[in-house]
Amino acid sequence: MLLVVDAMTGQEAATLTARFNQDVGITGAILTKMDGDTRGGAALSVRGVSGKPIKFVGVGEGMDDLEPFFPDRMASRILGLGDIQTLIEKAQTAMDFDKAAQIGKKMQKGDFDF
Repeated sequence: MLLVVDAMTGQEAATLTARFNQDVGITGAILTKMDGDTRGGAALSVRGVSGKPIKFVGVGEGMDDLEPFFPDRMASRILGLGDIQTLIEKAQTAMDFDKAAQIGKKMQKGDFDF
C-alpha cells in the first residue's frame, strides 16, 4: 500500500505518515507537488517515520507526471543545489538533436536566420 503525501505539508507529513502506517501499514510513498517550490523536507519525514521508501514523485497533474524517486537528487534539492540531472534528462527529451546540428552548421557558415 502506497501512501500519497503532499510535499508541501512539510513536517506535518511525519504525523500523517506515522498514523497511516500505524493504522494501515504502508510499503512506500508517493510525494506529490514536487514541481512547486518545495524543497523536499516531507521526504525526510516520510522516510524517517515509516522507514519505508519513497517510490515516486509527482511533478505535474497528469499520470505521466509521476517520476521515479532518486534519493541523491532529492538530497541535492534539499541542500539548495538543485536537481541538475533531471534538468539534463528533460532537455534531452525535448531537443531535436538533428535539427540542432543543422542550425549549428548554418551558424558556422553565417547563414543562420529566423
